[in-house]
Amino acid sequence: MGELTKGRLDTMPPGDRPFIIWDRGRLPGFGIKVLPTGRKVFILDTRISGKSRRLTLGLYGPLSLDAARKLASDRLGEIARGGDPVADRRAARTAANVSNLCDLYLEAAEAGLVVTRFGRPKKPSTVAIDRGMIVRHIKPLVGHVRIDRLTRADVQKMIDAIASGKTQADERTKPRGRSRVTGGTGIATRTAELLGGIWTWGTKRGHAVGPSPSSGTDRYRSQPADRRLSQEELNRLGAAMQKASLEWLAVQDARDAAQKAGRKAPTVRKGLVNTSAVALCRLMALTGMRPGEAAALRWDEIDVSSQTMTLQDTKTGRSRRPLGRPALELMKAIERSSDRWVFPSNRGQRHSPHKKSLVELFRLASIDASPKVLRSTFASVAADLGYSGGTIGEMLGHARQGVTERHYIRRVDQVLIAAADEVSAAISAAMGT
Repeated sequence: MGELTKGRLDTMPPGDRPFIIWDRGRLPGFGIKVLPTGRKVFILDTRISGKSRRLTLGLYGPLSLDAARKLASDRLGEIARGGDPVADRRAARTAANVSNLCDLYLEAAEAGLVVTRFGRPKKPSTVAIDRGMIVRHIKPLVGHVRIDRLTRADVQKMIDAIASGKTQADERTKPRGRSRVTGGTGIATRTAELLGGIWTWGTKRGHAVGPSPSSGTDRYRSQPADRRLSQEELNRLGAAMQKASLEWLAVQDARDAAQKAGRKAPTVRKGLVNTSAVALCRLMALTGMRPGEAAALRWDEIDVSSQTMTLQDTKTGRSRRPLGRPALELMKAIERSSDRWVFPSNRGQRHSPHKKSLVELFRLASIDASPKVLRSTFASVAADLGYSGGTIGEMLGHARQGVTERHYIRRVDQVLIAAADEVSAAISAAMGT
């Protein structure tokens, strides 16, 4: 079928079973394995010491086609010089320190072979967070310790060191970038949980033996997210969004007029928030969606007739939720500048998180909180209106706990839609919209 191209990989649909597409005519033995989940993993089939071997190179996405080809070529060169990548990998699996165990875990996670409690591979963004905790906290503190000698006391000392800020750092990573590593009790607890998860993963694959040394350690209990926006803060946020929209439209009108008159268009001042970011912020407020869920929303996930949205990829998996009437009207009013994304990037090729714009809106509203507070605000307003925790959880897409809830309660009924109508209407009124 010819050589692999980026276009082929991007449009290649998964099948019911895994299948392999080879890079014919380009690099012998190099190909990509397409899993039923849609994940695509680069592989290399070759012979080492007269025996057929298959090497897993990495997951498409984090690893580009060109980078995978170069990696495959490097592996073939290594084999031609008498090396044995398979044996090296095996040796790494039997390596006796925590740092090596973490490397094996990250290698598997990047290949889509580490699953979450929901039975799906960890997302690249989550793997990146894991890598950050490993590189900044785990390796410096316990990475040198042999696996068979890692004790609960070692892990406890790691937790205490992170909590006291011993792993804090502020360093330059790029010409215009910095890496600020914070410690504290929250990151200490999350790092201990990650190390425990890595250990459990390792024991299932023979890389570690025995109970996790993280078990039984003293952890810092995270504080509940009880911050919510008050009526006054919601009103200020609504006013800030209205002002930002008017400023953006005025600038666009001025630029259009200048273009028609053949004049140089005025520059857009730094910090100006566009109408797409305003709509994203408003949607988060009216639905309680997580920032990542709202930013990645697709048009085909919205069903206007049933007043619902079906999110295909969330923290808790596929999630069907009600759209309150104000949120539904907002969706109808958003201009479609992309056939796929509701909030596309400037080029329309992917969605835009609008992180800086969301922070700017909160600054304009003089609100000292993260935009994530809109989710807890939605839940709090729903509770104020008398709705139960179960109803609030269904509106927010919380993970279902029981067997019945997980497998059979899927329909968004009119009662739930009516609840979403009331909650989003109350928030809309508080914002003055």
